[in-house]
Amino acid sequence: MPQLPPPTLLAPRVARGRDDLDVSAGPEEVRWESCEAHGDLTGAELVDLDIAESLVRSVTFTGAHVERFRATDTIFESCELSGALLEGAALTRVEFRSCRMRGFSAPACRLRDVRLVDCQLDDANLRMCRGERVGFESTSMRGADLYEAELSGAHLFDCDLSGAELSKIRMAAARLHGCTLDEIKGAGYLRDVVIDPTQLVPLALNVFAALGITIDDERDPSASA
Repeated sequence: MPQLPPPTLLAPRVARGRDDLDVSAGPEEVRWESCEAHGDLTGAELVDLDIAESLVRSVTFTGAHVERFRATDTIFESCELSGALLEGAALTRVEFRSCRMRGFSAPACRLRDVRLVDCQLDDANLRMCRGERVGFESTSMRGADLYEAELSGAHLFDCDLSGAELSKIRMAAARLHGCTLDEIKGAGYLRDVVIDPTQLVPLALNVFAALGITIDDERDPSASA
């Protein structure tokens, strides 16, 4: 049966005429709309942050905690989100470009038409996220936690998933071309995914390990003993 191509992601519709917004002191308003945001929000505590039709460039969210985070038609470019916690995150038509997101946490987030390109998502927590038309490209996801995530039809191209937690993940028709799959956890849950020929052996070894299958040249160890 021929495999269908990955679904086309809808691009963010960022406003052309954007207002400059310095968020360094902590914005008085929690809605950023049609703006070009910059500044430092390290360790900030925010509630109901809503971003729409905006470009968020080089903003530092290190260790920030945001309750009920929403972003629509927004591009995050060269931002620092390491250690950030986004609760109740809902993202629609959003792109992350060249962002550092190590230890980033957005459990149970809802993603629709979301693309991450050339980002660092090592040790990120995306447990139980729900994605519709999601793409990861040239992104490091070493040790990322995707336990029970729903990413059916997603594409992951040239990503490093070494040591990632994939137990109970649902990825039917997802395409993993060019991805590193060494020592992934829960390999047996990668049902109905599409891989390229170079990934056959690494993935097979992970599946064998998950099933407790041992590869041993010795036919009868008791005889040699």
